[in-house]
Amino acid sequence: MSRSLHTRLRWSFPAVLALALACGEGDGATEPAGDSSVAADAPGVPDVPAPRTAELTYHHDIQPIYRTWCADCHTGDSPTDCAGETCFVDFYEALHFMAKTCADWNMAKCGLKRIQDTAADLPNKLVGKDGKPVILPDADIDRISRWIDLGMPER
Repeated sequence: MSRSLHTRLRWSFPAVLALALACGEGDGATEPAGDSSVAADAPGVPDVPAPRTAELTYHHDIQPIYRTWCADCHTGDSPTDCAGETCFVDFYEALHFMAKTCADWNMAKCGLKRIQDTAADLPNKLVGKDGKPVILPDADIDRISRWIDLGMPER
């Protein structure tokens, strides 16, 4: 290899490397191609969780909210064996049952309406076993509402 070619290659490699690294930086407007679930301990891979691509689902997003706020009355050994009308915390299918307290609505829609009424201090409030209103954070209410709008996906 001639000396001038060797010199040019030696100086071009750092420039190409710098350009390649700079292309990885930016405003995040585009997603990198390939599998985003690469192990975080792989060399050069940042310790960032892979982004979720699925919509809201009962088991991943909604059931944890229900476990936090509704489990006192709505858990049991079968879809109808609990203190509340249905055991929707443990049984996804119970959310599709028609509600007795809301004409023509399933349990998920009726429950959301009651959650919203409680937050707005309207009649038909949700109360816990202690008799006090159960008021969910707005973020949880919004998440349940979006999930219902999406068709209540289970998984």
